[in-house]
Amino acid sequence: MKMKVFAVLMTAVITLGIGTVAYASNYLPASFKDMLPFMKEMHPQMNDTELEQMYNNCHSMMNRSYEG
Repeated sequence: MKMKVFAVLMTAVITLGIGTVAYASNYLPASFKDMLPFMKEMHPQMNDTELEQMYNNCHSMMNRSYEG
């Protein structure tokens, strides 16, 4: 009985996790231009060049972490 409850709970967790990832992948900003309004809101003291440099630095670090 305990294994059945555990299996149902794990199935629900995995299903919700996959659904969340699928939903987020469709609605997250895809480029610097999409992200710029949010970045300006969070960092109003920075100009567009500084924001773009920060965006590129963060995304290059993320890409490297996925590669290796």
